[in-house]
Amino acid sequence: MRDALAKPSTQADSIIDLLTHREREVAVLLAKSNSSKEVAAQLNISTKTAENHCTNLMRKLGVHDVAGVIRFVIRQGLNDPNGEG
Repeated sequence: MRDALAKPSTQADSIIDLLTHREREVAVLLAKSNSSKEVAAQLNISTKTAENHCTNLMRKLGVHDVAGVIRFVIRQGLNDPNGEG
């Protein structure tokens, strides 16, 4: 999975497919410098639920911190207003 983070590819696309819609939303909001509390408020969910989504998406991406999630979002163009994010 770490190779998928290094370059956009069909492998990275398949990782995106493993993420739920909510996990993608959380990832994009985190990439926009939102805290878990801010993510929760914007998605109308509890902070704990936002943190659980973050934990799940980090596990699926094979990263160990929010910086890894942000790198993935940027490399995949999910933060692009014209893209999915």
